[in-house]
Amino acid sequence: MQRADTMIAYAETVLERVLFAIIKAHPSSDTDASDLERLDMAMTALIGAFRPDAVRMEQALLFMVRQRQRDACDFEVSAFGSNRDESLGAVYSVKQSAALAAREVLGLENACDIQFAACLLYGAYRGRNRLNSFEYDHVREAREDEAVRHICDELAEWDIATRL
Repeated sequence: MQRADTMIAYAETVLERVLFAIIKAHPSSDTDASDLERLDMAMTALIGAFRPDAVRMEQALLFMVRQRQRDACDFEVSAFGSNRDESLGAVYSVKQSAALAAREVLGLENACDIQFAACLLYGAYRGRNRLNSFEYDHVREAREDEAVRHICDELAEWDIATRL
């Protein structure tokens, strides 16, 4: 993500944006690490390593989104067909997509494990769907920008240079 106002690349959260501003103000000549690698190392040092199982869950959620989009598209395209007597393909429900993702992406075979993972995926999918259904929030973005500026100003008082 490249923000035009702060020119901070790939920084999603306020914490990432502040850390990236500090990293940009203090170029490192002793290591070959890029600024993004340094940001990743700083985030790992502060909040811990990103769990691999979280990555797999993200992949499963992405699989669900793509599966549902493909099913909906196939359903709509088949409705335009010349032979209306043909049965239209069924679209997987969110629960069915979650169970399919648990099997296909997470590689689960045990029915109990599939059901548990499907419940987690279902909740995560529904939660994200609610969040993503809203328009872009310009007010929230402005408040985050203001927070980053205030934090950088506070850091400057402690002689910690930042560059937005």
